[in-house]
Amino acid sequence: MFGALELPPFVVWFELNWLMPRPHRALTVVIWIGGVVNALLMLVHVRFAFRAAGSPSVLPLLRDEDLLAKIADIAAAYGLRVPRVRVLSTFGGIGDTMAMVGGLIAPSVLVTDGLRQRLSAAEQEAILANELGHVANHTL
Repeated sequence: MFGALELPPFVVWFELNWLMPRPHRALTVVIWIGGVVNALLMLVHVRFAFRAAGSPSVLPLLRDEDLLAKIADIAAAYGLRVPRVRVLSTFGGIGDTMAMVGGLIAPSVLVTDGLRQRLSAAEQEAILANELGHVANHTL
């Protein structure tokens, strides 16, 4: 996997870190821990912000039969199970057109209300095929 002179990135970081003078090692560890704590605090903040805004903890499932049929056809073409599809209402009804896929064990597709309202059937199909392609290629 790695060549004679090629080391995994973590090993290179570890060796370089311990070759540094002692004060720099401590500073590196403190900065790394601070970054981890900051990331966790950001996640908690975002979760509480959504709860304060009255957002549901679980997004509603898509009920549009035509769009679900398109998704089933695309999934069948890729040889996939039909994923769960959830709808995200954009803030203020501005109709953002966006779709994404996430989830490692049971991938779900998330579509915004703008995708359903503002795009043609061919554009919707192209975007959904792209998202299901991510599931098929395991590039989540």
